[in-house]
Amino acid sequence: GQGASGQLGDGDSVRATPVAVAGGFRFLAVSAGGRHSCGITTEHDAYCWGSNTDLQLGSLSDDGGCADWLLRCTTAPFAVVGGLAFDSITTSQEVPYAGAGAPLGGHSCGLTPAGLTYCWGLNEEGQLGASQDLRSYTPVLSRGDTVFSQISAGQTHTCGLTPTGEIHCWDHLSPRP
Repeated sequence: GQGASGQLGDGDSVRATPVAVAGGFRFLAVSAGGRHSCGITTEHDAYCWGSNTDLQLGSLSDDGGCADWLLRCTTAPFAVVGGLAFDSITTSQEVPYAGAGAPLGGHSCGLTPAGLTYCWGLNEEGQLGASQDLRSYTPVLSRGDTVFSQISAGQTHTCGLTPTGEIHCWDHLSPRP
């Protein structure tokens, strides 16, 4: 695939055949966004790589190895800050920019073993669920103590499925089930 933003995780900008992501990690889960990817290791640690233009990697890391115009990106996995344990992860697609210019980076969310959702990255539309900041590299507890069994990051919103089958979505008009 295309990896000019580092989203392939192996330092290559284009790859026609699959190869392992750098670092020798063993993963339980993975999610590929527009210009970034994230995975959960067998130790339940979150790692992300690729474009970090809106802090969607959950760190301030930049290894300088990306092939395109991005200000910040990594070509290998970096740990998401905060030391939280996750069972699953989701990444959004990049967000179209309303004016002239390149798309915005997006956001990422992780689901803890207890079913709590933490999100980081772009928050222009309230997709992180709790923060008033425009973006955050630190994972934000998205819906307080609401327990989810599954989450999904959309372009400008996030949704979660509760164990009882309710779907909750959040954006700038939140909170609402």
